[in-house]
Amino acid sequence: MKKITTSTGFTFDLNEKLLDDMRLVRQIRTLEAVKDNDSSTLRIVNDVLEKFVGGAENYDKLLTHLENISEDGVAHSTAIISELTDILNSLGDNGKKS
Repeated sequence: MKKITTSTGFTFDLNEKLLDDMRLVRQIRTLEAVKDNDSSTLRIVNDVLEKFVGGAENYDKLLTHLENISEDGVAHSTAIISELTDILNSLGDNGKKS
């Protein structure tokens, strides 16, 4: 397990075996190719983040965290994407397998 802390202060333990899960790697590669925040992109972001943070319960904690730090109390899609970007950046090359 690797402890990850995003720039907003959300902390969780990442199961590093996920970095070798080819279905997850494929989802991440799909995100890299997409430029828009359309609904299919956001579905993939949600799926990847839920796996990274260790399941639905921790994903709900992330959403609550984002709501708490948001000025309007909403976990915005841009904030979710920023969290995933932080996580991938913290993993360096390990998070960018092809």
